[in-house]
Amino acid sequence: MATRSRRRFDDDDFTPFTPFTLPPSAHTTAEITDLSEPDDSVDEPCWSSYPDATHGPEPTPSWVIASPGAIDTDLGVMKTGKEADVSLLRR
Repeated sequence: MATRSRRRFDDDDFTPFTPFTLPPSAHTTAEITDLSEPDDSVDEPCWSSYPDATHGPEPTPSWVIASPGAIDTDLGVMKTGKEADVSLLRR
């Protein structure tokens, strides 16, 4: 019995692939984007979305800032472990 199996037609082109490396063609065609810094090119403030949102029960509590001139600052997403996540805003 032969110790080596029969040669295949593509044995000369074989390069091992591991999940941690990309094929050579991916390196030449991929566009590299720097995601380390957020895009702060927009200097315009994010105005309050409260007038357009669905509101809760009436009367509105005194601590809710309902002015359309208020500026919303996104503080990120709070993971709840449930089906929905909560977006935190500073207004």
